[in-house]
Amino acid sequence: MPAIPSSLRLPAPRYLRPILLLALAAYGASLATPAFICATGEGFLGYEVLMTGWVGLLALDPRWLANPLALWMLCSALFGSRGKYTVLGGVFTLVLAAASVLPAIGCAGDPGTAALSLGLGAGGYLWIAAVSAVAICAMREVSRREAAVPLPPLVVRPVDEAVRAALVDFRAGRAARARCPDCRALILLTVEGERSASGSRHVAMACACGACDGKYEVLDRPD
Repeated sequence: MPAIPSSLRLPAPRYLRPILLLALAAYGASLATPAFICATGEGFLGYEVLMTGWVGLLALDPRWLANPLALWMLCSALFGSRGKYTVLGGVFTLVLAAASVLPAIGCAGDPGTAALSLGLGAGGYLWIAAVSAVAICAMREVSRREAAVPLPPLVVRPVDEAVRAALVDFRAGRAARARCPDCRALILLTVEGERSASGSRHVAMACACGACDGKYEVLDRPD
C-alpha cells in the first residue's frame, strides 16, 4: 500500500480520530431523528432544525450557532490550531449545546401563534453529545499543542562565558587569565570569608567596566 504523503496527513493524534469519527456519526444520526418534541406529539427532525434554526437568531436565540462553531472546532482539532480564540469558541459551543435542553419556539400552538417545545428528542441528545465532544477535543488539542511549543534556545552571553572561565581558573588554582569581553581587562577574583563546612567559598568578581561584577559561591579546591 503506498504511503500517504506527509502533506496530506492529519496532525490530529490517533487517539482523537475515533472520538471525532463517533462524534460525526452521532451528528449524522441526529439529523435523521427528532430533535425536539411538541405538545401535539409531533417532532422536528434534526435536519429540519438545522435548515430553519437560523430563524431563531431573529428572536435573539443563538443556539443554532453551535452548528457552524462545531464545524470550526472540528477543523481546529483535525488540522491544528493554537490560540485563545479556539478555546473561547469551544467554551461558547459548550454553552450553546448545554442551553439546548431548554424549550425552543417552533411548535404549533393556537392558530397564528407558536408554542414552546416540551423537551428534546433522541436527535437532540445525540446533537448535544456530538457538538460537545468536538468542542472538547478542539480545546484539548489547543492545550496539547501550546504545551508542545519548544522553548527558545538558551542564549549564553560572552560575559557569562568569561565569568565561567574565571571561576574555573580560580578552582584550579591558576592565575587569573580570563578577560572581560567588553573592556578586555582581566577579571579579578577576591575570596570573601572562610571556607564553609561544605568546602565552598564566596568569591567576588570584578572587572574594569563592571560587566562581570558579581558574587558567587564556589566549591574550593582541596588543599
